[in-house]
Amino acid sequence: MEEHESFVFDFVFDSVKKRLISASDDRTVHVWDVYTGKVLSRILHPNTIWCCGLTPLGDIITGCGDGVVRIFTEHGERYAEHEMIKEYQFSTM
Repeated sequence: MEEHESFVFDFVFDSVKKRLISASDDRTVHVWDVYTGKVLSRILHPNTIWCCGLTPLGDIITGCGDGVVRIFTEHGERYAEHEMIKEYQFSTM
């Protein structure tokens, strides 16, 4: 995992899409092609990423040092609108 600039704290293998997801102290998640070893994408975070995982639908989950759990999806129909997120945040306070 030479692409990371610091420690890798967690990784998960996606057996469906044949990719590896790694979480690092360098504030990035890298998505790797397991056959070529190349980085397919990088996801920048505001702080250290302590853990990563996958949902049953293949979405990437991260736990960041800022205390926020994030879910990244490639499926546009599952995006939450900004107003929906704001309403949820206020209803849980």
